[in-house]
Amino acid sequence: MTDSLHIARLSPGFEIAGRYVLIEEVGQGATATVFRAMEIETGRILAIKHLTLLPSMAPADYEMRILRFRNEALTMQLLNHPHIMSVYDYLEIENDYFMVVEYLQGLSLKEYVERHSPSQREILLWIDQLLDALEYSHSKHIIHRDIKPDNLMIIMGKQVKLLDFGIAKIEGQNQLTTDGSMLGTLAYMSPEQIQNSRLITAQSDIYSVGVLMYEVFTGQMPFNATNPGTAVLEIFSRDAVPPMKLNPRIGPDLNQLILTCMQKFPQHRFASCRQFSQMLQVVLQQAYAEGQKPPSVSSPAVLPRIRMFEQFRLIQAIERLIEAKVDGQCLVWNAWQQASIGFTQGLIRYVDIKNKHLGGDLLLMDILAWESGNFCFIPGLEALGSGQHMELEQKVLLADAHAYLKDVEGFWSNYQDMDIPEIIMEPARGDQFSAPALALLGWVDGQRCLGQIFAHMPHDRLSVIWGLRELEDRHYLFLDRQRPNQE
Repeated sequence: MTDSLHIARLSPGFEIAGRYVLIEEVGQGATATVFRAMEIETGRILAIKHLTLLPSMAPADYEMRILRFRNEALTMQLLNHPHIMSVYDYLEIENDYFMVVEYLQGLSLKEYVERHSPSQREILLWIDQLLDALEYSHSKHIIHRDIKPDNLMIIMGKQVKLLDFGIAKIEGQNQLTTDGSMLGTLAYMSPEQIQNSRLITAQSDIYSVGVLMYEVFTGQMPFNATNPGTAVLEIFSRDAVPPMKLNPRIGPDLNQLILTCMQKFPQHRFASCRQFSQMLQVVLQQAYAEGQKPPSVSSPAVLPRIRMFEQFRLIQAIERLIEAKVDGQCLVWNAWQQASIGFTQGLIRYVDIKNKHLGGDLLLMDILAWESGNFCFIPGLEALGSGQHMELEQKVLLADAHAYLKDVEGFWSNYQDMDIPEIIMEPARGDQFSAPALALLGWVDGQRCLGQIFAHMPHDRLSVIWGLRELEDRHYLFLDRQRPNQE
């Protein structure tokens, strides 16, 4: 077991595995001591983290600390990105645990803001780098789960490095906890992360980025509870004060971006860090151009207004756009899918769902049957992409969409986006299934929720629901029905 004697022998000149030599101790935290070191073969300067394990630790805490340290090293070795700290090696030598990482010199975001008072534009450029790192991490199915100012290092005032993947979760794998404890830093955690939900996704990290931005731009936390119990209650039930009410130098666009990140439900946040970054870059170019005076509360917005919809009410918003005879594009998204509907003089002429290839009328019916999400309308924006151009008569199109929606609503009590299906009986040779049910047997893994399955399967929403019902009625499938606010 590692103790203070182990720390004492890890002094300058000490060799590790014949590959690294310690130069000096550069830092000591709650869980590890960090040394500047050199790779003997190449002469490369790097850092080595040595895990701190004390004899006084309870056995469960001792083992969990090792597990998280190992998890951080092995997870970060999967990542290679300019804005993520590199991990080069991981060593377990008897009862000593070492992580060999990129040697970085800088300040945490929190320290840097306190010491140097950077401009809003500088901070937004760093946030954009963070979003790039997270988009890459999420593309590898790795959720960080501990985004906060202390885990961002600012190098030379220019470059961001994302640190500490100790509690990161690889989607589809079990969490690193055995006692029901929360993983993360409470003040930055999304409601679903606090619940220890199986459905922690990229949107959980996006929520944390929103809290980080709120803190950096206002100097306050969105929920300033004096104890953890009250903090949890506020995160679930209270909306944060709009940040531009606390800092008049925050314009309407930055205010909207932060509050969209911090929506209570994942489907009302951004669909991805890439989408968030695209909107942030528009704000940077038009509202925070270099040398330009930053916006204020009274400044006009450069982004379209992001509106939420719930309870299948998107179709009503689309009908209002038709009545207004608009020209432009309506962007629609939830936690799992992104779509667009193009209008010419109020007529629907183009429909697209990202990575979904269906007929145009079926695409439209699928979109209008989403239970909740966000949308925004951009006047004059020409429809681009691989979607379908519409030629059907408008009244027929809308009548079909209403009928389709009515069918989906009829199943909603049993098949909701957050429900998690699991195969409980393998089909026997010769069993016959409909095409959607047969496809579901390959997609259902006990980890993906229905929202994810709707997004990835090549079928429309109603066909997938019929397939689910078929498998459930025949006892091949069990559905873990996730219902919020139920005892």
